[in-house]
Amino acid sequence: MRVLPLTNGKISQAYPLAQLSHPQLSLEAWTQFAALHLAPALPLERGILTAEDDQGTIYALLAYTIDPDLDHGRALIAREVIAAAPLHCTRSTAVAALVQATERLAREKRCMALKTHFGAGGEGHPERSLHAPLLAAGHAPDHVMLCKTLVGH
Repeated sequence: MRVLPLTNGKISQAYPLAQLSHPQLSLEAWTQFAALHLAPALPLERGILTAEDDQGTIYALLAYTIDPDLDHGRALIAREVIAAAPLHCTRSTAVAALVQATERLAREKRCMALKTHFGAGGEGHPERSLHAPLLAAGHAPDHVMLCKTLVGH
């Protein structure tokens, strides 16, 4: 399993994976989201990483930003962690590869912390199965995030 930055040429290939966690997500909305993360926008640092097999099949992805954090200083914030694979071992391998690559990236970017945000998920909260590789890599619960949806601004 290899971890690569998402490229413009693979945005549409990653769409079905993104749609697993966001069933109402349109291709247009995903393309806009991905394009924003791929376009250089200094001083904001951001991107999308994918875990792929040797044939280029994407099994996991995460979007990240690097933000200042009052508790930790510079922090890499991983969001939209999504993984799917026909076999549990492939899914675990993909997530473990993303965890290792994200930690490497955070160190390269001189971050003092690596935070991973999980969405609320759908029925059964499938993203909870992604916690094990993070916990095994030394991550621990840190903050709770609450969200209020604003309709009509």
